[in-house]
This record gives sequence, C-alpha cells and structure tokens, in this order.
Amino acid sequence: MPAQENGYRNKLSAVCDRQKWAFQKGECVPSGSKNQTVWTGQVYVNKTPFEGKGSSKGAAWEAAAKNALDHIKANNSGVVDD
Repeated sequence: MPAQENGYRNKLSAVCDRQKWAFQKGECVPSGSKNQTVWTGQVYVNKTPFEGKGSSKGAAWEAAAKNALDHIKANNSGVVDD
C-alpha cells in the first residue's frame, strides 16, 4: 500500500487522539463486477459513521477518513490543521 494511501487515516487518527475522540475503522464491502469493483468503507468518530468509496479497500477507507476530516473541519473550527 503506498504511503500516501494512509494520509487521511493517519491525520484523522491524530486529530482524534488530540481531541480524545474514539476512532475506529469499520467495514469495507465490495460491489459491482469483478472487473470494476467499487469498495465502500466506513470509519467511525465517536460512533458517528463516515463513508467513502474507492477502487480498493485502502482507497475506500481513505475516502471515508477524508469525509470525516471535512465534516470535522466544517463543524469544529481550529481542530483540523491544513
């Protein structure tokens, strides 16, 4: 797995650690054909689910973590560094 593929997950984990929020990686399930599989992954922040889609499990979890970070950034000023 490329190093950048963990960027958003690592950043989300660090934010959750600083804020003392629970962070958990959830399920990742495939859909579509074998040749065009789309993965849907979830991450949880304080039991709130965030979902993302990608061409691999890692990409789906990254997308979910990015969605969580975007939500946190929009609703908690100063919590997420750019």
